[in-house]
Amino acid sequence: MSKSFTLRPARRRDARAIAGILRRWIAATEWFETQRPASASVAAMRGLIDTGQVWVAVQQGFWPKIIGVIALQGDEIAALYVDAHAQGQGIGAALLAQAQAASSWPLRLATFQANAQARAFYARMGFVELASTVGDNEEGLPDIRLLAPWPDESPAL
Repeated sequence: MSKSFTLRPARRRDARAIAGILRRWIAATEWFETQRPASASVAAMRGLIDTGQVWVAVQQGFWPKIIGVIALQGDEIAALYVDAHAQGQGIGAALLAQAQAASSWPLRLATFQANAQARAFYARMGFVELASTVGDNEEGLPDIRLLAPWPDESPAL
């Protein structure tokens, strides 16, 4: 079976589509609330594109559509989101592989303790939970700090 998506570096003009993925996740997540306007998400994504390494997954078809994103700041994953309708197709794993290939160190990240789906995904990808916090992030929610395995220890994608 061929992939129904491709990966490419993000462009500034992708910020609105990327922010849309994040906003749909927020809307679908009962335990997560934000008071920030949608324009703040667009500005944040533009900032990541300008200062970090950001790749998008683009769904193939007559009208290509951005369906996933990963953003690195150094060796830390600042964002990894895949649209709900596109999950389970290997997009997150492909984005992780792209980010790991661009990093000379194992990747680090934080995810919310309440985000069971993300925690299960990262566990399948070989990440190890190192520590938890009481909410020292912008949202004030408890999170988990994770570390990726060394590249030669990664599970088969």
